[in-house]
Amino acid sequence: MPTDDKLTLERHFEEVRRIFFPYWDRQKRWQVYGLPSDGIIPWSGQCMRSQRIIVVAATTKSMVELWVTLIHEICHAVTRSEHGDAFWTRMKKVTVHAMGLGMIALADTLESHIKDHKKNLSELEEASVQRLIGEIPVDIPTASSSAVIGSVAKPKQHEQQHR
Repeated sequence: MPTDDKLTLERHFEEVRRIFFPYWDRQKRWQVYGLPSDGIIPWSGQCMRSQRIIVVAATTKSMVELWVTLIHEICHAVTRSEHGDAFWTRMKKVTVHAMGLGMIALADTLESHIKDHKKNLSELEEASVQRLIGEIPVDIPTASSSAVIGSVAKPKQHEQQHR
């Protein structure tokens, strides 16, 4: 369904909030906006936490797709996380809740969305590390990108734990 109808979009936003996030934004400070589809927007939604705005691209075609986008963006707002563990845990919790409510199509689509999104993020991370490895002289040419990530992440984690 096209999301250019502001009232329809707001109704779906309220319904998703009521069903899956009943304790979030009780004062209803967050707003939702639809952007016209011009083919330039590379994403289906965006959470702008500092402005308390969720934007949905009008490329969303079905109600299930719209709800998945709203759920994804609200999970960003609720967890204050990009795509970290808290975010994925919350997405999975919503998926389980949808299944429990008999919203099978939504639960299945959320499950696929989580799997696809994680795969895409992993591939982007891999490509970024490969670019980084290509720019840095490495003494061990057989080091995997996950080993490089691990060696880079550990000092940072250690530093954060000892502040």
